Amino acid sequence: MISNIEEEKWLSVGEVCDLLSVSPATLRRWSGSGELRTFTTPGGHRRFARSAVLGLLPPVPGQRPRLEQLGVTPGRVLRVCERELAQSPEEWTAAAREDGEQWRDLGVTMVERLLSGLDAPGAQMGNDAVAAAGQLGALAASCGASLDSVVALCLRMRRALIGELTDLARRHGLGTAATCEFGLSALRLTDDLLRRLIVGHQSVPVTAGM
Repeated sequence: MISNIEEEKWLSVGEVCDLLSVSPATLRRWSGSGELRTFTTPGGHRRFARSAVLGLLPPVPGQRPRLEQLGVTPGRVLRVCERELAQSPEEWTAAAREDGEQWRDLGVTMVERLLSGLDAPGAQMGNDAVAAAGQLGALAASCGASLDSVVALCLRMRRALIGELTDLARRHGLGTAATCEFGLSALRLTDDLLRRLIVGHQSVPVTAGM
């Protein structure tokens, strides 16, 4: 369903210096000490992980850090879902693992919109993410998955995701209120996806032998 992808964005020395208001010498020192994740291009230019750079910015008083600053990226969330999928005993999940291109693309759409929604409290899931959930439900049904098994897998993925979010929030020293907000927002947004996934599953006629 989902490939083990890394969705990191990389910044140049100049971009990082402007963002953090530091000199190239300071940046080199941080890089040498391992404080910033970097790689060197074939042309010899150093690039810095945007998520790590944002993590060095001081928090704005009264403002919750963005998920990227906490290390929550689409790639990380997708890996959580992929782990739950791999552990599923249901036979139909083999199709998701073996014929993963379409499943992965739909999953990426949902995860990206979910994280955007979590960074904007009160936001709703976009139409593209809701449509993707419906398509995933229909795909699962076409593979012979029962509605019960699809919902059970989605709930396991949601529990794993919320556990990941709250653990990161605690590790970054966020208060109880902010940690609870992550969990409640994730529940609200994924409820929208789950409802549409059920509708998508039910739109596929049940055939004999399924």
